[in-house]
Amino acid sequence: MNKSTEYLIPHSNAAKPDFITSLRSLFYLLTPKESSFKDVTLVPNYTDNALAAFISLVLLELAISTFKGKKVYNLNHSLTNVAAGVCSRLIRCNNDLDTVLNSMH
Repeated sequence: MNKSTEYLIPHSNAAKPDFITSLRSLFYLLTPKESSFKDVTLVPNYTDNALAAFISLVLLELAISTFKGKKVYNLNHSLTNVAAGVCSRLIRCNNDLDTVLNSMH
């Protein structure tokens, strides 16, 4: 991958943060040292890496609400939210692919 392509895909050289750091990123609890970088290619992809933490919190909420006997989730809302998330990821993947293909010309 050449240098220009690395800058087009900012997270290409970034280290993956651990689970706790991903969880803290959901609530903007990162220190300035963790969230400041000299080069854009070193910035971790906090959004993608926070997915496991987010799903863990959703499952925890579901377990607690089931234990308390409260109905928190509606199937139609859950399916709509999942579909919106998938569509947003597909659009981003398409944009990343276009960026890489255009940089090869």
